[in-house]
Amino acid sequence: MEDEIELFLYRFKKLKSEINNAPKNLSWLAAERTDIQDLCNEIEQNYKAIAKHIETKDSKHTFVPAPFEDQFNEYERNYRERVVIAAEPAKEREANNIIESLNSWKQQWLSAGKTENEFWDHFRNELGLNDIGLAFDPLKDHPGFLMDSLKDFVRDYAEVDEDELYDKAVGAWGFFEKTIGIDFTAIYNRWGKAPKLYIPPHLQSKNTVPLAELYHEAVKAYTFGNRIASVVMCRALMEHVLQKYYQVEGENLQNIIAFAEVRFPQLKKLNMDKKRRLANDILHEYESRQSDLEDKAIIDFLRTIKYMVQHVPNIKK
Repeated sequence: MEDEIELFLYRFKKLKSEINNAPKNLSWLAAERTDIQDLCNEIEQNYKAIAKHIETKDSKHTFVPAPFEDQFNEYERNYRERVVIAAEPAKEREANNIIESLNSWKQQWLSAGKTENEFWDHFRNELGLNDIGLAFDPLKDHPGFLMDSLKDFVRDYAEVDEDELYDKAVGAWGFFEKTIGIDFTAIYNRWGKAPKLYIPPHLQSKNTVPLAELYHEAVKAYTFGNRIASVVMCRALMEHVLQKYYQVEGENLQNIIAFAEVRFPQLKKLNMDKKRRLANDILHEYESRQSDLEDKAIIDFLRTIKYMVQHVPNIKK
């Protein structure tokens, strides 16, 4: 994925230079130049590969070059819609080339005395197209909706088929939803709200395993509705980041925050001590505070951690 990211940044920079950083120029320029069409097609393919990788990772952290997030967001916000349109002729040419290549390979296969069905079976196996689940696209499909649809599908089968397995499956689904409290749509929505953490290059030489694991635990706790645990994990992560990466020491987190804000004034806007007090209050007044804790407070805490990590100074020892 590192190569995809580098290619995306390189090609996107090249495109912006070609169109003088003006997305509106893309439509007429692409109509005149096939190389621009090809460049747009390559950028969009890089983008989709990166976006799908990020969306299907089992954690929210990714190691990326420093300018990646800003460039990625700029592409989505200002360029992607125009790039997709500009890339259509190149995409069609690419599809035609693939068809020509397939036909050529098929003729070689048939000339060797094998059947067309054998050719397509071999081709699909080589590309993994026979694998179950490939139709799901996390960039387009809502997994919560699909899981609910699957539940309805199983229930429909249970009503018309006497096989006990279908009835048990419906019962198991109800057990997870009613007894354990699994809500696929709510889980997916919270997962989508949790900020993606892009770890800058100068931290990669350090041991970032605890950082990644703590952030992962904080996000997962929030995703599955355990707000209290998420806040506690965020508090621990805030202290870890200040001590490990900002190299601020102190007797307790309150002092560490105070020292950090003196050394790094940009951290003052994060209201870290307010978040420290929130975590402390939850721990000491659990029964009275748990119902007051809203998603917004968790997301704000996670965004604070994200900012802290992505703005860690490159401190030389």
